[in-house]
Amino acid sequence: MFTEKRFPTKRPAGKNTAPRQYKSYNVKSPLGLEASVRHIKTIGPNRATLLERSYGIRTVRDFLYHFPYRYVDRTMTVKVADLHRWKPGVVKYITVAGRVEDVQCRALRNRDIKMMPFEITISDRTGKFLFTFFRPRYIVESFWMNHFRKGDLVAISARFEMVDGKLKYNDITYDRLFEGGMQFSTGGIIPLYSSTQQLQDKGMWSSNFRMLMRKVIPEYLYLFDEIFPSDILRRNNLILLSQAIQEMHFPISMDSIGRAHARLAFEELFFTELLLGMRKKKSLAIKGIPFKIKRTGFPKKLLSSLPFALTESQENVLREIMEDMKSETPMNRLLQGDVGSGKTVVALYAMLTAVENEYQCAFMAPTEILAEQHYKLLKLWLDELNVEITLLTGSQTQTERAEKLEQIVSGKAQIIVGTHALFQEKVAFAKLGFIVIDEQHRFGVMQRMKLKEKAAGELAPDILLMSATPIPRTLAMTVYGDMDVSTITELPKDRKPVITKIVARDKSKELKEFLVSQIKHGKQIYIVYPLIEESEKSDLRAAVDGYEKMRSETFAELKDRIGLLHGKMTSEQKDAVMEQFKNKKLDILVSTTVIEVGIDIPNATVIVIVNAERFGLAQIHQLRGRVGRGTEQSYCLLRTEDEANQRLIAVVRTNNGFEIAEEDLRLRGPGDFFGTRQSGLPEFRFVNFAEDKVLIEQAREEAFAILEEDPQFIFPEHQKIRLEFERKYKKLLDTSST
Repeated sequence: MFTEKRFPTKRPAGKNTAPRQYKSYNVKSPLGLEASVRHIKTIGPNRATLLERSYGIRTVRDFLYHFPYRYVDRTMTVKVADLHRWKPGVVKYITVAGRVEDVQCRALRNRDIKMMPFEITISDRTGKFLFTFFRPRYIVESFWMNHFRKGDLVAISARFEMVDGKLKYNDITYDRLFEGGMQFSTGGIIPLYSSTQQLQDKGMWSSNFRMLMRKVIPEYLYLFDEIFPSDILRRNNLILLSQAIQEMHFPISMDSIGRAHARLAFEELFFTELLLGMRKKKSLAIKGIPFKIKRTGFPKKLLSSLPFALTESQENVLREIMEDMKSETPMNRLLQGDVGSGKTVVALYAMLTAVENEYQCAFMAPTEILAEQHYKLLKLWLDELNVEITLLTGSQTQTERAEKLEQIVSGKAQIIVGTHALFQEKVAFAKLGFIVIDEQHRFGVMQRMKLKEKAAGELAPDILLMSATPIPRTLAMTVYGDMDVSTITELPKDRKPVITKIVARDKSKELKEFLVSQIKHGKQIYIVYPLIEESEKSDLRAAVDGYEKMRSETFAELKDRIGLLHGKMTSEQKDAVMEQFKNKKLDILVSTTVIEVGIDIPNATVIVIVNAERFGLAQIHQLRGRVGRGTEQSYCLLRTEDEANQRLIAVVRTNNGFEIAEEDLRLRGPGDFFGTRQSGLPEFRFVNFAEDKVLIEQAREEAFAILEEDPQFIFPEHQKIRLEFERKYKKLLDTSST
């Protein structure tokens, strides 16, 4: 009598079932998937406005892609008698169905009670059971007392466990079982949908999303035509798109959620790889500069003037870059390497090769501090080579800027280091042929295009992107799949690994003693805070407050030898502070994360990261890279109240940036690891880069195989792929891969 009726087929109570057979639906909507969501019955214009504002849901398609954020397994249905025989130690969601025997609220007369105990007794052929719901008074009085009647059929689900000999339950929900009705919240795997407070105020709770999806899916599911040919589905063990959408909303089992998720993730990856493949083909069709590679001249002079020898890894990377440079296809290469691995000298060797060929080089950095740091280092290396280098930043005076622009347009400046100022409208190059972009993930794809367009002539410049944030292979394949990737895998031989330790709050005295001892030995210290000023939402002490306290209390005896650096200071102020620190006029530099990349002070041997648990893993590793730049033993001390923090433990465990990147990806997800908006790629909703390695390989292989076999999508079996690609990503095709 209480067999549940589920959409679209029936399932026996009391056990999980085999995968259901999918069937076509007779109920069809006259509207298409691109119709406005307001046309869905009961949504209307007001709710439609809120859906768009909250989740970007504009169309019916968008609505059906609003998938649950979590599922609760309430598939187990039992008799009332089974509840009375519950075993200690067993904790499960259980559904029980029966008739309403009694409904009452014993606390109605007590006006002081806000959350009232509402009682409902249900029975089946095996016995009776009393459930108690605690609900706000106004809801009990206006709704609950009138909602149930004796004799009604109901199904109630709750999370049961035996505690101290008593049966306890919580997380209660129910369904009324009308003739021919459905169970929306009990007796199955229940999807939970996210909903904002504004939507809830308009009646759009998670349960309302469930009920709406039940009605909308039969009307529109048939419109989701399968994109992939059957051989791709078979090879990669993928279910149909329509089946995946249905299983994401109303899964038959927990395993089926995984299958549905894999299908949607594969599609995301496939079209991304298709986009990258098309970009790569497009770049291969462009003519680049076939540089003549000379082992003499400037490159040779650079190597002979360096106070160190290149590592084997640097030599290997240089060979790859030189092969690219002599090709007629423009180089589009990512150079990645851990902090301190020597990427800059590799980039300089390549730039000098371009200079030997009478081309200009642009070296772009994301911040003025970093640009100035690079400029000073490159100028030092170029001092005896008679190569003209100049610096262009946004903070320069009009007179300085006019002078720099004249040097660039005349060709006098051979290597131009700068920030975003390099691609501004008034900047004109005489003969730009080689571009280096440092910390490339901080630049948007359109910004990189603007700089590329500064190259005069028909031949496209070579582009070398650099990143000190090691990128896990799965991310590199997906985000930089249209590029060649070179990796410097070793550090200079004289570098000692930085010793990293977690320092608890109650170790302040020991920490101070250690820092004072380092200063007495002539060493310098960074102390990094995550915020510039106090926030109402945070109990963190800001860098400014920390700086003042150190000067007045903690290190009062060093008051005049403590400096402060943060992002709100002017360039002149930052330069002055960094110059003082570099010239050893300061012992301690209190800073925000503006020192995260590029700052190179070999005498700084200790970095203290305050409230380290608030930083990302990769960010901590980047900050750690500010010390250990010389031959002295260096230390990274993680100040925290959370000594058991897994991310901090991971940083302590290894100095290997690639291991840390993989761990960061596993613990944090991709997030802003690379920034899909910056890379010119779509956002990923379904891909788990830490776990979907096989799926990434499969999607890439299938996408590139189609581009090789049928680049124009002429074959009938590829027509739907072409149409879907145009619907999703056509605008991105025109975006350069660089």
